[in-house]
Amino acid sequence: MDALFTCCCFFWIIIMPPTPTSASTCGISNFSEHLIKKQGDIANITYAVNGTEISTFSEKVTIVYDVCKSNTLSVQCTFKWREQLNQLVVKKWSSEDDAFCSAERRNFTSVVTWEITISQMVSRSLSVMHLYLQNYTGDERRIQIMRLIRVQLLHPPKVTSLNIDGQEVNETHLINEGQQVTISCSFDTGNPPVTFRLVDRTGKELTTDKENLSTLLSVKCEDTWPLVRCEGDRSEQNRSVLLLVRCPPLFVSTLPKIVKNEMYETWIFNIKAHTKTINRCFLTTTESGEKPVTEVDCFLSGNPPYFVLTVVLSNNDRLENGYWTLTLRNDVGSANTTSNQTLLLCRPQPVSHQWWPPAVRRRSEESPTITRSAHRAAK
Repeated sequence: MDALFTCCCFFWIIIMPPTPTSASTCGISNFSEHLIKKQGDIANITYAVNGTEISTFSEKVTIVYDVCKSNTLSVQCTFKWREQLNQLVVKKWSSEDDAFCSAERRNFTSVVTWEITISQMVSRSLSVMHLYLQNYTGDERRIQIMRLIRVQLLHPPKVTSLNIDGQEVNETHLINEGQQVTISCSFDTGNPPVTFRLVDRTGKELTTDKENLSTLLSVKCEDTWPLVRCEGDRSEQNRSVLLLVRCPPLFVSTLPKIVKNEMYETWIFNIKAHTKTINRCFLTTTESGEKPVTEVDCFLSGNPPYFVLTVVLSNNDRLENGYWTLTLRNDVGSANTTSNQTLLLCRPQPVSHQWWPPAVRRRSEESPTITRSAHRAAK
């Protein structure tokens, strides 16, 4: 009960022009209370006013609740004593629906008390909750502070944008070989604030800061193409970008994995490239001293920069067993590899379904009238 009456005692002060002390609290300082809430939470505050004393208020006495949002003070509601109604009346001033104000009569034995209740939705722009009693004497305004609360928003940090040379990027970005680019990251440090950093694919730190991040990079075709990630502790959203370099395709594996069946033979390579598009895919051989070109079916699968190249060779293709060079071409250039694997399965010879030893096969090609006795003699 003593505490109840203590909070109802009035101490009048003369309002002076406020001295700006904060860029976000409307120049208000010397807070008696601090409140930490998440965005979207409801902050509830109460204040008990002695009914006997409030009944002596004049029409010039008002209890005011205002807030500081985006560094601007705005009145949310006011409370005035109406003697003819014998009650504390609430008037809402704000058109927004983020504050609810009420005044209810409470009876504590012989003491009548009016309990002021305010429910305020917490937003990013809210920084101060201010409940005070004001009175005008002539042109002089006096107030008594009832509750002065500094609201601090508890919100998670997050990356807001990731840019290369000022252009917003998402997941991948194509650059030219040797081109120097600036990677920059913007972020909300959250409350409490955290430090953000740019790291590579191994987690190695490139740069770190609490305000802004940027780093310069230049990449060659033969380099490991960098993945750069902007991240912060407890961040609800991190961002990363993979730099793809305009280069001819590169055979990561020069010897293919070979899959064979009765209809076709498939060669499978690992390829590094900036694009999935193939302009040309062909085979050449120098076995006969010439370089005949044979176009073959190729396609890439996977995601850049590492693809799986599949080369499909039909058993009906007129290709001789031997060493072949596969050339793959994209919009920048071409790359090739030489395999030491024969391309095709051994096929049945057209002269006979029987097996013929090499000596007889040569003689049969010279003389189409070769006989079975000759065959036996060759054995």
